[in-house]
Amino acid sequence: MVVSGKLRRGDAPGEWQVHRRILGRRAGAVAMLTGAFLLLAAYLPWAAAVAAGWPSQEQGPLALVGTVAALIVYLTMAYQNAWRVASVAKAVIGRGAGASVQQVSYAVGDALRTEASGTTSEVQWRMVTEVFPFKDGWVLLIGSRAYPVPFRFFADVEAQRPFVRAVLERVTPEARERSAEAREFVLWS
Repeated sequence: MVVSGKLRRGDAPGEWQVHRRILGRRAGAVAMLTGAFLLLAAYLPWAAAVAAGWPSQEQGPLALVGTVAALIVYLTMAYQNAWRVASVAKAVIGRGAGASVQQVSYAVGDALRTEASGTTSEVQWRMVTEVFPFKDGWVLLIGSRAYPVPFRFFADVEAQRPFVRAVLERVTPEARERSAEAREFVLWS
């Protein structure tokens, strides 16, 4: 079975969504820990000053400044990461190595065969760790990399079922177990 079509920007889940899918609630916990460490770093000088006997009524504004500074650093880091990812994508397209829209095809057989951007690769089914819906398509998770298969590659919803079933038949039992939405979609019992 072969499915193909044009991939567009936004068809694949972002890095954060993939990490959230793999790590579950731990992904959010890591983000909260990062924020907590930033707050700790912002308040450490203030706490040291209080511990050294610098108590006064004017410490409230200092605490507020620490909180605002930590928030600014956290938001700046998030913006910088988003900017870096978008800039690298633009630079790659500008160098002629990619396009914002590219033809891709997935062939389900003894291995998952993908063809995109002038390259062909085969992935053993044991490497596919999960199949799940995302926005307007299905995603085959291979390691920490998402391979999107948009719904528009299929004529209708019923045309998606044989593809999803064929993939589920070939992945490991553990991957099939993790793919609850896909199993439910094809009425896998």
